[in-house]
Amino acid sequence: MVSPVKGRSFIDINASVEKNRDVMGNLLAAHGMTGCDTVATYYGTGKGVALKVLRSNVHSLSNVGDINCPGEDAVQQSTRFLLSCYGHPECESMTEARQKIWSMKVSRSIGGAPKLQTLPPTNETFRENVAPPSSDMETSHSA
Repeated sequence: MVSPVKGRSFIDINASVEKNRDVMGNLLAAHGMTGCDTVATYYGTGKGVALKVLRSNVHSLSNVGDINCPGEDAVQQSTRFLLSCYGHPECESMTEARQKIWSMKVSRSIGGAPKLQTLPPTNETFRENVAPPSSDMETSHSA
């Protein structure tokens, strides 16, 4: 398919499928986690970073959105994935990565503290985006 507009590029869908075959099962979850219409984005972790992390074949997001999987498994997979997107796969939690990145930015900064939006979310904030609501929460909201 060629664009009718001069100078505009086109995308070969078949070539895209072949190039991304090994990450296709994780693309929808990665898309949602890196920002879409209903989910906020995380600063500095866009689609390109997510695709690079997926192509490393270290992470799977197969539990994200799986109704047969315990929610905690999806949170753990998502946490490992996003920690890698932030460049801190060695961290055990989002809060730990936030503290490390804060420390690095403060030590390099001359003009003050870094902006909060440039840091990873805390564990609690991250859980709100990826964890399904608990049954206790569902019953308390419906009462």
